[in-house]
Amino acid sequence: LIAAFSVGASGFAGPGRAKYREVVPIKLANDNATRQNILSLRATLEKSEIDDRVLVFFSGHGSVDLSGQFYFLAHDTRAGDLPGTGLTLQMIE
Repeated sequence: LIAAFSVGASGFAGPGRAKYREVVPIKLANDNATRQNILSLRATLEKSEIDDRVLVFFSGHGSVDLSGQFYFLAHDTRAGDLPGTGLTLQMIE
């Protein structure tokens, strides 16, 4: 199990809980939730195998540019450069 953006990964292991071979919690919050760090999670998630269970919890803010394009805002997103510093839905997926 890879739990990205997880605050409570300990809930997946321990007495009385489902057992997994491995739980890999990754928490990106505040100044660690940069555009590059979020995009870098792809490499970690791509290591999952067909029978793995992957849980991703994503919570954040967004903004729309003048053309109507929506962007998720990372910690280092600049309002004046949403295309260069924000994250589109396609980038998150």
